[in-house]
Amino acid sequence: MSTEETAPKPETAPEKAPETAPPADVVVSKPAAAPATTRKTLTAEEFKAAQKGINDLVVINYPDANSTEGYFTICQGFICMWSVYYDMPSCCSMNDECTCLCCQGGRGMECFTCIAEESRKPTKSCETCIGVGRCCDMTDMEGGGFICCEESAVVIAYCCTRGAGKGKCIPGLFPEIISAVTQDLCCDYRCQIPPGKPENGRECIHPLGVSCCGSVLYGEGWGSAHPSRTGESKE
Repeated sequence: MSTEETAPKPETAPEKAPETAPPADVVVSKPAAAPATTRKTLTAEEFKAAQKGINDLVVINYPDANSTEGYFTICQGFICMWSVYYDMPSCCSMNDECTCLCCQGGRGMECFTCIAEESRKPTKSCETCIGVGRCCDMTDMEGGGFICCEESAVVIAYCCTRGAGKGKCIPGLFPEIISAVTQDLCCDYRCQIPPGKPENGRECIHPLGVSCCGSVLYGEGWGSAHPSRTGESKE
């Protein structure tokens, strides 16, 4: 037996694993927080503009007593006048406007809007209503002052009817005249205290005068007794 076969083999040291760098800390980026949204509130100026926009839509179309065909004055007495309005289809409407002490307002409603081409398209709705109101409003004391109450509304209904109304009450707002115009279908009534002056145009609801069935008995003739209707020139 040879010595190479019997000699023990020298022990070898175990191999060391290669050294690696310690793992770096993992940083997880978070998404940036969204900026906080500020809730928008309605300012007094915005509300006032909205109120004015609806007020501009309120149109009161009572007939002109002195130039409307189909308008006949039965009686005119000092401060009041009663007439008949029979112009179709305009007489199928209701209009009134009133100014009394610290309150003023009016309304208008028109039927058969589906007949005329200019009013057919704007009233193609079964029901549309826009309104605004306020009570004891002190948001605009510098500009408008204290508003006791104010309301406005515009309505379209049944594709052939439209109406609007507005009213307000402001303490301390006293008008120079107290007047009322009411036209309900064929009946027309007007009153003004004190009597108006014809040179003021549409602001004159009723002058000082008396007439019957178009014949002037005293003062200024109005309605069907107006000089433009009777053909008489006023000296």
